[in-house]
Amino acid sequence: MSKKEATYRHQDWVKKMARLVYEGYSYNDAFLLTIDQYDPQKHDSISDSDWQIIYGKAADLVAQVIVKKEKEGSLHRVEKKLKVSALKNKEMVQRMEATLYKNPYAKPLSLFERMQMSYRSYQYEHKNPTKVLQLMVRRFNIDLTDPNDRPLKILKRLQKENP
Repeated sequence: MSKKEATYRHQDWVKKMARLVYEGYSYNDAFLLTIDQYDPQKHDSISDSDWQIIYGKAADLVAQVIVKKEKEGSLHRVEKKLKVSALKNKEMVQRMEATLYKNPYAKPLSLFERMQMSYRSYQYEHKNPTKVLQLMVRRFNIDLTDPNDRPLKILKRLQKENP
């Protein structure tokens, strides 16, 4: 896939990610909050270069906004939050790929991490706790009647930590 195709294909994802970064999230958090934009049924596998394009385009968009804000003189706390730990991002991308493509060379994301990402993403998108609960139950096949169900325990913990 060419750079142009990948950019076009993921432009909504890139825009959402760039908006989050501009709002003060780290690139890593913005990536994790928008990972639900990746749907294995909709897209073929995303290669390393595609991940880099997604990150790079988001960075470009954010840089454009920063330049514009500097000209307006309204750039304040934003630049502090935009410092990226490239190593951390690279490790997270490897772990994402390990989860999505069963890559044996990287440690896959744990159930808790996957549920936490989805929960935060749903919370950010919907703001309605009932809707978030419905989406989580559907996505992770949570059995609400079984008190020993592991995903249910994780969900309760997430609800406590992120009211």
